[in-house]
Amino acid sequence: MYRVVAGIEIDESAPGYKHILIQPNPGGGLTHANASVESMYGLVAAGMGIADGKITMRIDVPANTTATVRLPKAKLKK
Repeated sequence: MYRVVAGIEIDESAPGYKHILIQPNPGGGLTHANASVESMYGLVAAGMGIADGKITMRIDVPANTTATVRLPKAKLKK
């Protein structure tokens, strides 16, 4: 659940959740999901909600780690 729906993934180039990939996969009628995993650096958590065609994320990463967030079909405003 934490890997597929919330999208909490290990970056193979920085094992042990030193660098975290957050890549949620919403779908199947889910409108909310929250997941967490305890890493050797601390708690990694990701939550998402979908309303009015927009996704809202809450992400917590431990101190001394980094994360990359990739949202499906995301577009940056210029």
